[in-house]
Amino acid sequence: RRRPAARRLLAVQRAVAAVASALSSPFTTLEGTRRLVEERGWPRDRNLPIDDFLRCQHEWLVAGHAPPVCDVRSPVEYMSGHVPGAINVPLLTDVERAKVGTAFRREGQETAFNLALASVHPNLVEILQGVEHACNGARHVLVYCKRGGMRSQSVATFLAHHGFHVYVLEGGYKAFRKWAMAQLERPQKVCVVAGATGSGKTEVLQELLRAGLQTLDLEALACHKGSVFGHLGEQLQPSSEHFRNLVASEWSRLDPQRFVFVEDEGARIGDVCLPAPLYRRIRTAQLVVQLDVPFALRAARSLKTYGPFGGEALGSCVERFRKRMGDRRTDQLLEQLAQGELRPVCEEALRNYDEAYGYHLHKGRDPDRILTVPIDSLDVAAAADALKAAAAPLELQVSVAPARPPEACAPQ
Repeated sequence: RRRPAARRLLAVQRAVAAVASALSSPFTTLEGTRRLVEERGWPRDRNLPIDDFLRCQHEWLVAGHAPPVCDVRSPVEYMSGHVPGAINVPLLTDVERAKVGTAFRREGQETAFNLALASVHPNLVEILQGVEHACNGARHVLVYCKRGGMRSQSVATFLAHHGFHVYVLEGGYKAFRKWAMAQLERPQKVCVVAGATGSGKTEVLQELLRAGLQTLDLEALACHKGSVFGHLGEQLQPSSEHFRNLVASEWSRLDPQRFVFVEDEGARIGDVCLPAPLYRRIRTAQLVVQLDVPFALRAARSLKTYGPFGGEALGSCVERFRKRMGDRRTDQLLEQLAQGELRPVCEEALRNYDEAYGYHLHKGRDPDRILTVPIDSLDVAAAADALKAAAAPLELQVSVAPARPPEACAPQ
């Protein structure tokens, strides 16, 4: 009976020794860590305003490596939205954060602080090792929390004591959110690429990007192709908040004097909501180029895109049409899928989308800004060339538009 207890004691002693060897004084003890955190001595000149912080994220190179951006908030906060490219190095787990919040409400700030510190201290070695791994041999780091306060400054102090060169985002993630909304309000020339489902709009955008034009692939950022089948083969969608962050980062790099080509989307892509300023720009764009592709070609493209996922995956998607098509028609399509007849199902899905497409195309738009380009093949390069030829003469003629709409265009 004594041997297991002795082994446990030895394991604890080794763990304590490992912490002592990995951490520099005063972080080897809880009390030493407490004193340093309570001093709140992080120098102001090591705080960066948001523009400088984002510039350092890409341009502060050491041995050819950019710095890791460490989000020290809890995992659930990080998943709700974060600075694009940041990694999560949480001080507290979601459960620990919830307990600290409860302690703060019931017993006050001091009790909550003591509980948080007791939860964090045993994990300091793991945090240090995680940051060292992310640095890829360099030792320069950018850190932020929610407001640029105790969490980020405490981690920055801890890392600085262990030989890292650290900067903290002034104002934290809230400052980034404010920056993101400001970016989406920047004036920009916009050309919307429209067309019924299956027209190949995403493929055309990719071809335009290869040709050196400015594009914004919203469906790639949303991890969803937009239709009822759009989630197939995609990763988990980001939150609407993080989708906005991704869009804002892309938008900030655009030249406002040139068209950005963006697909004609509704107010939602799958479960993700478009930021209101972006949706309004799509509805009031200076130019809308509609790719007019014959039904048969659109059906062939849709079948090529979604057919490989098989009847079972497509069947779960068809179920979403039940309310619109009724039980009888839905069951007929499911039977066809079970028999391997995929094309009729793709065609029926296109017909359902086509019924609403005309209304979506013209809603709130000046008809004079809509230009139709006939497309008579599945050749994506040819379609992109036709779109470029249609848009090029108008790029210099239109003015740079702000993100101010008629109220009727705002998403509900």
